[in-house]
Amino acid sequence: MIRYIIKILYFNFVLKIYFFFSFLSIKKFFIYKDLIKNIKQTKEADELFIFGSGNSINKLEDSVIENIFDYDTFGFNQAYFSSLPFKYYGFELIESSDVIKNIDEFNNIYINNLLKYLNKVKLTQLVIIKDPNIKLLKLYSKFSKIEKKFFLKNFIEIPAHSKQNIESYFSLIKKIERSFPVLKSIKYLDKKRSSLIAYIDLFRRAGYKKITLIGVDLINSKYFFQSDEYKFNNIFDPLPQSQPNMNLHKTEDKKYGDLIFSEILEAYINSHKIEINFIR
Repeated sequence: MIRYIIKILYFNFVLKIYFFFSFLSIKKFFIYKDLIKNIKQTKEADELFIFGSGNSINKLEDSVIENIFDYDTFGFNQAYFSSLPFKYYGFELIESSDVIKNIDEFNNIYINNLLKYLNKVKLTQLVIIKDPNIKLLKLYSKFSKIEKKFFLKNFIEIPAHSKQNIESYFSLIKKIERSFPVLKSIKYLDKKRSSLIAYIDLFRRAGYKKITLIGVDLINSKYFFQSDEYKFNNIFDPLPQSQPNMNLHKTEDKKYGDLIFSEILEAYINSHKIEINFIR
């Protein structure tokens, strides 16, 4: 637990100060604070649709997509391959991977694709840079001419190794939030097995009552943009990564950890009384 607290202090103070002064040298690239406050100021509904990169996105009918975008939306990682006009977006660059051979090539293509997307989609209001890496400042600087609000956020792994542990953790956080409401606005983004847990918690704290997950396909790991069913107009360069070929998504496979995503999500829903649905 002491190591966990040290991580929180490092990510929330030391690293943020470093990035603040580093980005001062990048003309026009201003890093905003108060992520929760900015989401609250721009949200227009109590329901949010979150898009991942699963193949089920290709199965959405056009009428369903049109209806979804009457609400607030958030896309993350490779969801931009749909070219859909997400209100909020989150991404991370890769440091290591078991399916990507050339990390530098992947990050360069990824950033250039994301630049195309952000230049094309004017409706995107804020962008979350997940786990910013000091070594990648040169790549982040490519956003200097993009007129969007950017937020740096580090995701910290929850110190829990069983379903009972995670339930106790969520219950403790909920009690602390009730005693100190201000923490809902300033708390770090905590995750376990999946960044999606942290994103869900972020938007709950911003006031969303119902969250629907799309393209979060736990039964397989296929990407919608590498599928034969890919239905969207592709303006992006292909990413140099292997197509996963697993019956279960990695976050749902106990070979990679005792806790799986569905167990963590169930514990989260029970603790926070938020409605979370899937469209697959």
